[in-house]
Amino acid sequence: TLHYSAAHRLHVWDFVIERYFERPWLGWGIDAARLLPGGNALLPSGGEQVPSHPHNGILQFWLELGVPGGLLLAVGQFTIWRSITNAALTPMARALAAAAFITALGYF
Repeated sequence: TLHYSAAHRLHVWDFVIERYFERPWLGWGIDAARLLPGGNALLPSGGEQVPSHPHNGILQFWLELGVPGGLLLAVGQFTIWRSITNAALTPMARALAAAAFITALGYF
């Protein structure tokens, strides 16, 4: 079985994805993750549907800003990735920058 926090996170993501598809084009608005309809409902296992945010930066971006925000995020990610790969860095520094960037994608 999944640990409670892992199972809860999967539930949060599922809930957020359902809400995203209710307003995919323009999203719910900045900081709307805290105010989603049904988001403060309690789960049988304890905790709220969305305790404060989706715990996933990419999902939060798409949920709040819709398709335009998602496209902007993709362009920004591509630009940062290209900067890392084209920078005059040692292989170790490049690997560390890439790892930090990939880790930050889910936590901003």
